[in-house]
Amino acid sequence: MGFHDWINTNRSTEVSTATTSDLRHELEKRDSQNNVFPLEIFHPNIKPFLNELHTKYDIPRSYIGLSMLITYSTAIGTAYAVSRNGSDRMTLCCWGCFNGISSSGKSLAMDMCMAPLNELQNDLDAEWDAETKGITDDARMRKFIKMIIYRDAYIPTLIRSIMPFNPKGVLKDSDEILEWINGLNSLGKKESTDEQFWISAWDGRKYSAIRSGNQKTNIPRVFTNVVGGIQPDLLYKLFKNDRGSSGFIFRLLFSSPEVFKIAQPEPGYDIPYELKQMHANHVKRMWTDLPVEDGYEEPKVCIMTKEATSLIDTWQRNKANEINQIRDTREMNVHSGILGKMKAYAYRFAGILAVSDFAFEAYKNTANVFVNEFGNLDRSNVFYPNELPITEKLMERAIMAAEYFFKSAVDIYEAVDNSITAPLEVMQMAALVKAGRSIQFIADALLDKRLTPKARKSAMNRKLKKAILDYPKVFGAVNN
Repeated sequence: MGFHDWINTNRSTEVSTATTSDLRHELEKRDSQNNVFPLEIFHPNIKPFLNELHTKYDIPRSYIGLSMLITYSTAIGTAYAVSRNGSDRMTLCCWGCFNGISSSGKSLAMDMCMAPLNELQNDLDAEWDAETKGITDDARMRKFIKMIIYRDAYIPTLIRSIMPFNPKGVLKDSDEILEWINGLNSLGKKESTDEQFWISAWDGRKYSAIRSGNQKTNIPRVFTNVVGGIQPDLLYKLFKNDRGSSGFIFRLLFSSPEVFKIAQPEPGYDIPYELKQMHANHVKRMWTDLPVEDGYEEPKVCIMTKEATSLIDTWQRNKANEINQIRDTREMNVHSGILGKMKAYAYRFAGILAVSDFAFEAYKNTANVFVNEFGNLDRSNVFYPNELPITEKLMERAIMAAEYFFKSAVDIYEAVDNSITAPLEVMQMAALVKAGRSIQFIADALLDKRLTPKARKSAMNRKLKKAILDYPKVFGAVNN
């Protein structure tokens, strides 16, 4: 049996061997009001691998989905861009944040899905160690640093020493996303290490700077993905310095599990070698067979079809109509900002899926041979076209992911908004109101006992009216 026969057999196993109860449970999940990440957006060949991660390793599907999108995005880098109208070029950059308790599967998802990128980085690190062994510091300073993943670098180092020599782009990997957030302005104004640089990076814009001694740095197309995790109790720290109202933080794709719990992988289980190797080679091939040698090199393009354009326009209009029904102006503004970012991501997801799909299909006739006699990946000279179409079906899949991340961002915002803005007294009042307690009961519980019962009730009545007006969501009300 050839490899692709094996894949075709195994990718249907998860359905054919599932019990009727399991299938019914899965359909109920997808049809429920819960925000469930749609793993079905990915190519059929990779689905057995994803199913193993979810069912055998107990990793939330949202963690798997985000890890895969960032992995593919990093492997493609600046080699492809999305064109919405024929002339513009949108980067495929993705920033991701895994929201969950400790040991919930955040790190495991990243380790499993991003393993091919880490293997490529290990090879580059070994090359660097060999090339710089025994040379002088001056000679080392003149050598180019080749990277895919970096974990610790100030923006000046990123701009001067990493990005110019890695035009395909890099991935900023943070175990904790706050490490990245807290370091945004660590050097103050000296090197422009603030959110403006990262906003430009997210948009894939050109960066240039002139330093003393006429030292000029040009980065024609900045590309750096960002990924990290955070615990729910610390989410509010992401929204400091008006990052929520400015929309900066909603450039992050928030991934939250359907249920907060500790992941419990099946003891002693290991994913079949064929599935892991298929994923590894797919990612590595996109990296190696889509080289970007020069930052000025024009990217290949994923072209929107008319049908795909119509579909995303309809989705955006429907979401806008929903947002226009929100009565609270501040909340409307936040939802609007989230929609803007998610529409951009829908295009990016479509481009990522288009390139990934093509890579799977293009290697169908050559994938039986994974390595040559030297132990290297078999470069089969697959030609990636200068233009790939984004069809209506492809855009449907991309919108499914964008819809998930839109809802996830709204959920994050509402949870943080309530926890940050409402004082303890307001939270106590809301809890008692929701429990059905009377105003007199609430007044007696929270106000000064030296006041008469009548005075306490009157004071609480005023406090409640003001609290409901100022913090409507805490009370489950709507601010008109």
